[in-house]
Amino acid sequence: MKIITINTDASFSNELKFWTYAYWIKWDWFHYKWSWVFKNKLNTSTEAEILAIAVWLWFLEQWLHDFDYLVINRDNIHANKKSLKNYLWRLRKKLKEVYWKKDRFIKFRHVKAHTRDLSTKKSYVNDWCDKECKKKFYKYKKELF
Repeated sequence: MKIITINTDASFSNELKFWTYAYWIKWDWFHYKWSWVFKNKLNTSTEAEILAIAVWLWFLEQWLHDFDYLVINRDNIHANKKSLKNYLWRLRKKLKEVYWKKDRFIKFRHVKAHTRDLSTKKSYVNDWCDKECKKKFYKYKKELF
């Protein structure tokens, strides 16, 4: 059984019209850490986190068709299966199809954010994602001014 775990976090600025996200992804022998800046207006941090998850779902469909189970760890409790479904209605048809095919194999787990206790793997990884988002966020903000 191929289990993929995605740890994600996002930061956004509605005023400056950009948002950042970071991933820490693990499956089998592969570990991948990545962060990026998007330059478009979003309304909430939940929308930024949902879009970050949706981007990764698209990537999974393009490159890893045969995963069995997907675990999504995120610190935004509102970025859940229901809000992902609602958001995907506004995205491309292809991405909606990807989600519906894999729907019953996706599990969302909440990770407490901004904690000083980094003794668990989930909290350590979430802390890395949070710091990476902020690093990208402030670096891009500095480039704007």
